[in-house]
Amino acid sequence: MIDLFRKNDGHFFAVLRGSAYALFAKVLIIALGFLNNILVARYYGAELVGVLSVVHTLLSLLSLLSLSGLNQSILAIIPKRHIESEYSPFPFVVRVSIYVLVTSFLLSSSIYFGSDVWIKFLERRDQLKTAMLISSFFIAPYALRSLFLSFFRAIDAVKIFSVLQLVTPVANLFILIFIIAYSYAGLWVVYARLISAVVAVAASIVFFVFLFRRVQPSAQGEYCPLNLLLLLKTSLPLCGVSLLVFSTSKISILVYSLFVSEQNVGYYSVAVNTSILINVALGCVNSMVAPKFAELHARKERDTIFSVGIKTTRLICLATIPLTVFLVLLGKVLLEIVYGVDFNIAYVPMIILAIGNCINAIAGPNDIFLQMTGDQGVLHKMMWIGFTVSLLLYGPFIHWGGAGGAALAVVVGQCVWNCLAHIFILKKYDNSLMLFYSKPQ
Repeated sequence: MIDLFRKNDGHFFAVLRGSAYALFAKVLIIALGFLNNILVARYYGAELVGVLSVVHTLLSLLSLLSLSGLNQSILAIIPKRHIESEYSPFPFVVRVSIYVLVTSFLLSSSIYFGSDVWIKFLERRDQLKTAMLISSFFIAPYALRSLFLSFFRAIDAVKIFSVLQLVTPVANLFILIFIIAYSYAGLWVVYARLISAVVAVAASIVFFVFLFRRVQPSAQGEYCPLNLLLLLKTSLPLCGVSLLVFSTSKISILVYSLFVSEQNVGYYSVAVNTSILINVALGCVNSMVAPKFAELHARKERDTIFSVGIKTTRLICLATIPLTVFLVLLGKVLLEIVYGVDFNIAYVPMIILAIGNCINAIAGPNDIFLQMTGDQGVLHKMMWIGFTVSLLLYGPFIHWGGAGGAALAVVVGQCVWNCLAHIFILKKYDNSLMLFYSKPQ
C-alpha cells in the first residue's frame, strides 16, 4: 500500500487524480440517492419504492439496448484515434447520438404499441402498468445521458463528467421535495425520476456545445468518419457485456418482482441499493481507468497496463473491504434508522450482495481490462456463462431463501465469470489483476 502512493507512475496517478474527482462526486451521488430513497420510503411506502425500482431498472436495461455498446466503444475508440492521428471527436459523437435517438424511438414505439402483449403479466398491478407505459417514452434521455458521460470520460474532461453525474440526483431531489410539499401522491415519484433524466440530458448537451465552441475550428484536427457497420461490429459485443454486467445485479429485481408483491420488491431494492455502497470505489476508479487501459493498449505498453491495473485493484480494495465490514456489523441498524424498522428484513440480501461486490473488487477490473484490450468477445462469452448460472438459480434459490436466495444467485454468477476472466488473463499474459495473486511490477 505504501508503494501504491509513491509518485513513480504517471499513468496510475492520472487514474488516481481522476478517481479523486469521481469519488467526490460519487459520494455526493450516493448521499443524494439515499436521501431520495428515504423520502420515497418514508412518505410513499415500500410499494412505491418497488414500483420506482422496477421502472428504473427496466429503463436502464432498455437504454443499454438502444446504445448498442456505443457508450463503451467510444471509450476505446477516441483515445486510440487521438494517439494515431489528431481528429475532432465532436462530429463523430453527434452522429452516434442520432443513431441512439433512432434506436430509442424504435424501442419506445415497440413497447408502447406492444403493450397488449406484456401487460397481461401485470394483472392487478395498475400502478406498475401505468408507470411502465409512461416510462417507455423516456428511453432516449437515459441512453443519451450515458453516451455523453462516456464521451466526457474519453476526452479526459473529468470535472465535467463528475459534475454531470450530480445533475440527476440533485434534480430528482428538488422535484421530490416539491411534490411532497404539495402532497402529490401515487406515481409522481416515478415522474420525478423521469423529469430529472431529461434535465440531465439537457445539461450534458449544454456542456457538449460549450466544449465544441471552445475548440477553435483550425485546431479541431481532421474529420473522423463514421462507418456505422464497422462501429457496430466493435460495439455489439460490448453491448452484450454491458447488459450482462447490468443483469448480474439489477436484473434480479425484475426476476424477483415476478414472484412477489411490489412491497417485497421495495424491500429487496433497498438491499440492492444499499449494497452499492461497496461499489463506490470500484465504479469511480473503473470509470477513470478504462480510457487509460485503451491508451496503453494502443501504445502496446503491456507491462505498464498491468502496473496500472494492479495498483488500481489495491486502491479499490483499500476502500471496499472496510465498507463491507461496516455493513456486516452495522447494516441492520443502518436500515432501521434510515428507512424504518420494517426495512430490517433487507439486511440478509444486502449482506450477501455486499460480500459479492467485495469479491468483485478483490478480483480486480477484469471486465474493463478485457473490454479495452480487444478481448470483449471472450468476456462476453464468460459473462453469458455467469449470467446463465444466475438465471438457472433464481427460481430454486428464491423459492428456498426469498430475497436472500435472489441475492445469492447474483453472487454465484459474478464469481463464475470473474474466475473465468482471471484464468484467461493469467494464461494469456502470465499475470493477473487479482489482489494478492498478481506479479509485482
